[in-house]
Amino acid sequence: MVDSQSEILSYFINRINEAKEQRLGLRNNELKNIPESITKLTNLIVLNLDDNPLEQAPLEIAKEGIKSIRSYFQQLAARLDSIYEAKLIIVAEGGAGKTTLTKKIENSNYELRQDKATKEGIEVIIWKFLMTEKEREFQVNI
Repeated sequence: MVDSQSEILSYFINRINEAKEQRLGLRNNELKNIPESITKLTNLIVLNLDDNPLEQAPLEIAKEGIKSIRSYFQQLAARLDSIYEAKLIIVAEGGAGKTTLTKKIENSNYELRQDKATKEGIEVIIWKFLMTEKEREFQVNI
């Protein structure tokens, strides 16, 4: 049993693609989401999604037609390649050891020194390491 509009639409999209349709009118169907499978309608030239309360693809994109919808889904897919980056902010009183802690996080072999003068201002240290399970570099701005 098919229980959602998106699943029903996906089912019909497969049938429409087999029929090599060039026009598809889905006006006023209470559609909230456009299934990505609609981009696989290779023969589709005209797509009418007017008067649907779209939530997933912005209405402005849907109104521009199938080319814009295809581009939208391609851009979404490209964003799935994440940026592995974080920010760590250390806040404390002057002389509390923020810089020392930062340097120790960055390099576990960093030697702690007691005679160092305190710094004024903000210092950003970039710490990079390899995430072995993803084989990607992770960057922490401290």
